Amino acid sequence: SGNVWEWTSSARTDNYEASATTNTTYRAVRGGSYKSGANSCRVAYRNFFQPSERRNDLGLRLAEDVE
Repeated sequence: SGNVWEWTSSARTDNYEASATTNTTYRAVRGGSYKSGANSCRVAYRNFFQPSERRNDLGLRLAEDVE
């Protein structure tokens, strides 16, 4: 958290209600980056970028499913 913005698989929505409009042009990123202010460097903070966005403070997290 706070190193780079982490891409998520979530599309942008106006709210979290079941009838919310989904905007597939933007994807959610979370956690802030080293260039962000302190209040946006937390896991619960969300921002939105287009999937084609390329920046040096955007990344992703790889995880392995171990059983």
